[in-house]
Amino acid sequence: MKLFSRVTKKELLDYVRLEEDEKTAECLTKSSFLYIGYAIKDSATFHYWSYPTSCGVAWVSHSSDNLLSIEVESDIPPAIRDSTAPYEDHPVRKSPRKALLPVDRTPVAASTWIPLKSAPACNYYPVWEERIPFSCVLKAFGAKSVKVNVGYPQRCICIKLTSGRYALIDAPEDHQESISISLELCEDAETRRDENCIGFVHSRDIKEILTAMGQKYRPPTNLYPYQWRD
Repeated sequence: MKLFSRVTKKELLDYVRLEEDEKTAECLTKSSFLYIGYAIKDSATFHYWSYPTSCGVAWVSHSSDNLLSIEVESDIPPAIRDSTAPYEDHPVRKSPRKALLPVDRTPVAASTWIPLKSAPACNYYPVWEERIPFSCVLKAFGAKSVKVNVGYPQRCICIKLTSGRYALIDAPEDHQESISISLELCEDAETRRDENCIGFVHSRDIKEILTAMGQKYRPPTNLYPYQWRD
């Protein structure tokens, strides 16, 4: 007897787009989901589909309890895993390659949130950690975060500074009680001559961000492979 799932591919697409990182969500279409089969676990029937991600193939299931769930590989029944099609067999949405836009260096009156999809591709480097809830950061800048995958899921925003430079602020998805701040890493003749130095960042940038969040600046005391400059 063949069993059928009541869920549609449109429902799969909508669900997975909410759960996955932005890069994966952008490449998915209804045809990206390939039905594999079903298995019975704990007296419930689970139907499985595979879909392409930014780093391989993943699975989503629909149970007879009418629940959708993204599955980790270790929980996939062996028969389902062995029947999964390779990544290249999964259709993806093709989008025209966008040319990199020139970075807008126009100064602004105050630190301003920039939607991540509009953030320029700069040489960001993590230079600061602060014990402050990520929710407070969002409130301080009136920002909305985006989920990104860097080997683990995290929330991220981009800020344009009064200098015309940019910064990224992020926190792990499952631990948002502290944040990491990445500034633009610059270089000049001095840093290029020093083989132990990867460049420099501006202390005024970190001061501006901390002030906007109501935090106090503490001059760095450790040695870093980059320079702090005013």
